[in-house]
Amino acid sequence: MKFKIIIFFIFLYSCLPLYNQNISYNSSGFALIFNEQDYINKKVNKKLNNDNFEVAHRNLKPGTTVKITNPTNKRSIVTKIKKRANFPSLYNLLISQAIADKLNIKNNDPFVELISIKKTNLLLPKKQKYLKKKKKFTLVPRLKK
Repeated sequence: MKFKIIIFFIFLYSCLPLYNQNISYNSSGFALIFNEQDYINKKVNKKLNNDNFEVAHRNLKPGTTVKITNPTNKRSIVTKIKKRANFPSLYNLLISQAIADKLNIKNNDPFVELISIKKTNLLLPKKQKYLKKKKKFTLVPRLKK
């Protein structure tokens, strides 16, 4: 009887999904625009290059593709998370000055929407190339009888 209960719980546990990786991360909130002074004052623990499109997040893994949107003017950019960083909990993500300029984000109103983009496992047909092969005919002389 004890084994039946244990087998039942093992079966029940195996039916539950442990972790759904297809759920994408999305949030909206304030973005911290990276400033060298914030790094010197230890407000931010990682350094970003303000000339490149770099994004740091505290939870998402580096290499995750994200779409950052400015909801006031509907401008958006698709980029990858560069680093994990610690910054004040008021902010959702840390962006470089280049991204802020591209999205027209102002320092007094840095509200953004963040959506992670997952790769799908769809099998899409590849574009096929049709080549016209030149048919070569060889003339074979007939033998006279």
